[in-house]
Amino acid sequence: MALGLVAPQWFSPDESVQALAGLGMIITGIALPLQSWMWAADGIIIGAGDFRYLAFTCSVTSVAYGVLLLMLVFGLAPCLTLELRAAALWIAFNFGFMGGRALANGLRIRHEQWMMPAENR
Repeated sequence: MALGLVAPQWFSPDESVQALAGLGMIITGIALPLQSWMWAADGIIIGAGDFRYLAFTCSVTSVAYGVLLLMLVFGLAPCLTLELRAAALWIAFNFGFMGGRALANGLRIRHEQWMMPAENR
C-alpha cells in the first residue's frame, strides 16, 4: 500500500495515470487482509472438495458484482470525477466482489457441513 505513493511513476510519466494507479494500489492494499482471508478460506473449501458450493457462490457473487458495476457505470459514474469513478470501481471489486466471496466462504466454514464427504452433504 505504501508503494502506491511512490511506485505509480514507474508505470507512466503521465501524472493523471500515476494518480489513478496510486489510488488503486492504496485501495487494494486496504482490502488485502480481507482478500487474504478469502483466499485462505477458498483453499480450505477447495481442499475439502466442496466444489458445488464454491461454484454456486462464485456465480452468485459474480452476478451481484455485475449488477453493482452496471449501477456504478450507468447510475453513479456520470456524476463523479475520473478519480472518484476509478476509486468506486476499485472499491466495488475489492469490497463488493472479493468481500462477497469472503462472506460466502465465511458462512460456509462457520458450520461443519463442508467437512462431510460430498455424498453426505
